[in-house]
This record gives sequence, C-alpha cells and structure tokens, in this order.
Amino acid sequence: MDYPNRRTSRLAYGTLPHHVITTSERISKGLIERLRLKPDRVQCISTGIDLEKFDAKMAGTLHQELGLDSEVPLVGMISVIRSWKGHDYFVEAAKIVAARFPAAHFVVAGGGNEVRLEKIRRWANEAGLKDSFHLLGHRTDVPNLLASYSVLVLPSTGHEGIPQIILQSHAMACPVVGTTAGGIPEVVADEQSGLLVPTKNPQALAAAINRLLENKAYRNELAARGQAMVKASHSEEHMCQQLETLYQRYLSGNIE
Repeated sequence: MDYPNRRTSRLAYGTLPHHVITTSERISKGLIERLRLKPDRVQCISTGIDLEKFDAKMAGTLHQELGLDSEVPLVGMISVIRSWKGHDYFVEAAKIVAARFPAAHFVVAGGGNEVRLEKIRRWANEAGLKDSFHLLGHRTDVPNLLASYSVLVLPSTGHEGIPQIILQSHAMACPVVGTTAGGIPEVVADEQSGLLVPTKNPQALAAAINRLLENKAYRNELAARGQAMVKASHSEEHMCQQLETLYQRYLSGNIE
C-alpha cells in the first residue's frame, strides 16, 4: 500500500528492508521510479495458485444450487463488494448481454459493504434482471463457482495489483473478461488468454462477454492459454522457487 508521506515511504521501502517483494510489475516499477529504489532490491513475485485445489477437472454444482439447467450460461463476478470492483458496470453490461442471450444468468459472489450490496440488488431489479441475477454473498467454494461459470468478469476501475481471482480463473480454465485497470493486463493478454476492455465502459464489457458466449471454441482457446500461463508462471511451486532463489541470494552474503 502507498504511504502518504514520501519520507516515510523511503524509510519503509528503501531503508528498513533488505529487499522489497511486490505482486505486480506495475507496483515494482512505481516504487523504483517514485522512491528511487535500486532495481535489484525490488522484485515481483506474484502469489502462487494451488493447482490441486484449483483443478479444472472438477465439476461445478452452482447450476443445481440455483435450480438451473446445466446448459444455462452463467456469467459472474467473484470479489469483495467494493466501489472500485465495478459491480455497477457489470449490471449495466448484464442488461445488454441479456438482450442477446435471454437464457443467461448473472452471478455476484462476495461479501463486504452491505449498503452497496443492496444497491447492486436494486440496480439489477431496475435493469429487469430480477429473475436472472443472483447475489450469493460471501463464498468459500471459489473453485466450485469457477467450475460453474461460463465467463468470469472483473470490471474493476482501479486499485488492482494482480487479482488472484483472475489467476484462479485461468487455473480452472474459466474464460476471463477484465478491464485495463492496475495490474490486470499483466495476467490477461488481450485476445490471447482473455479479453480486455476499457474501464467504466459497460458497452465494451457486454460486447466482450457476448463474443465469448457466442463462440465456445474461442472461449475454450483463450481459457486453455490462460491455464497454461498459470501452470508455467503462477503456481505455488513457481512462487516458492522464486522465493528460495531470493533467500539464497541473501544468505550467500554476495550482496552489495
């Protein structure tokens, strides 16, 4: 997190620690540029994904829970209820998607701000989505939800490092639509491992969701690339290897 005082930040990041680990290249670059930290003392090591827990082979049960046929498309978010997560834009996009895919259902999983949660419910009702919009509240069965989704959406407007839910979605071979906010583009290569759209643009968000719902082969292609990326660069094993290499560097004493 940013410190409000530059001198305090220099102390916290530049003087006290031997090394600074971030979860995003964007954050690393910002610390180096703003606080003039030495590049060899800052490193991005993203949080690793447990590939045994997030196993794409598992079958989801959310359709059954919601009383829906297994073929019904589920388009969903999984995040804490916060203003910058873009739930309002998701509702606006859902209304557009529902006009093209009337059978689709939309899901928001996550707890947090109860006042905002009620706002989301009201927005969905006003958009004519009362019967096809589901607010699940806080959930701990994230792999199950991702195994059930046709598309995972993260319409954040800011304040994003490397969103774990995107890496988890990739691991589960669940297609992703995200925005260009924060570090999202670091883990979603547009047209390669998912689709990226500008922030605060429900029309673009809906168009991307529609593209994936219209073309299952393309959806599966993007999901497979995302899964391969996570296995290669974002597993728990990969994270631990990077940490061990860093620790060995300092334990060896070969540090200027």
